[in-house]
Amino acid sequence: MNNKASVYFFGSPEFSVPTLCELFSCERIEVKAVITQPEKIRSRGHNKVLTSVGIKAEELLIPLFSPISLKNLMDQTNEQDEEAFRFKNFLSNNKPDFCVLVAYGKLIPEELLKLPKLAFLNIHPSKLPRWRGAAPIQHTLMNGEKDTEVCIIELIKELDAGPIYKKESVEISDQENYGDLSERLGAIGARLVTDTILEILDNDLKPTPQEDLETTYASKIKKEDTIINWNWSANKITNLVRALSPQPVARTTFKNKSCKILSCTEINSADITTDIIEIGKLYKDKINKNLFVGCGNKELISINELQIEGKNPVKAAEFLNGLQDMTKAYFT
Repeated sequence: MNNKASVYFFGSPEFSVPTLCELFSCERIEVKAVITQPEKIRSRGHNKVLTSVGIKAEELLIPLFSPISLKNLMDQTNEQDEEAFRFKNFLSNNKPDFCVLVAYGKLIPEELLKLPKLAFLNIHPSKLPRWRGAAPIQHTLMNGEKDTEVCIIELIKELDAGPIYKKESVEISDQENYGDLSERLGAIGARLVTDTILEILDNDLKPTPQEDLETTYASKIKKEDTIINWNWSANKITNLVRALSPQPVARTTFKNKSCKILSCTEINSADITTDIIEIGKLYKDKINKNLFVGCGNKELISINELQIEGKNPVKAAEFLNGLQDMTKAYFT
């Protein structure tokens, strides 16, 4: 193919931005349009805010569309919102070679799956068919898995079940949280999907069907999923904190106030002032710098950083300096 391959890009959060930038910078690819979620209204000031992808698309001067819904887009008799109507008119004169979807956040109607001439590609950061669904990275970390994959799949009607064009294995360090791992996987996915497009063009790359053995689903993280149960093992609690940092953050309660646990570490032993480990009880070391919490199985975790409702985030030592009575200090 002598001309540039035309691409429509569907994406919304920061995770999607590296892929948009990678595609835009490729000499053999032209990003003809970006489709993102509608602007959101901030509670403070009531001003509308573009998605991270929308901001980058405007910066790169790429035509941007933010329809409320893509349903019935091709139905001539159906009324669409203004952005959907704009996109529909754009489609009438432009049919892309590829569509690329990265964490768009909205359902792609079946009729649009047939839009590209060559392939509708999706980046999915998990070892498919494990963790199909909305929150694969969080569920991978919550389960304490030591490795994962980035897969380039064909987008089909069934959720994350399309055949795989390319995949790359990725080891996960014990210190990585959701933010760290998401950034790393996003960069890998950006490179992989660009390579996939070029290999389809040059070598007629074909995808391989997924094996439907051991399929699991990564449901969207709900508020109740962020609450720490101190009866859990230290390992399970630490994995939850990693999986939810920096957003939406694991939570507990301290003196009837919500408390965010921003960072913690699983420990094997600690120099604390008691031999009895109580569930949810707060302990400190002899030099008053390290904060420990009792967990299930008489284990401990070390809290590195936390944030009490209405206050700024603090390190453990600063939090301990403000405690008057450790004997009555519990997370619940």
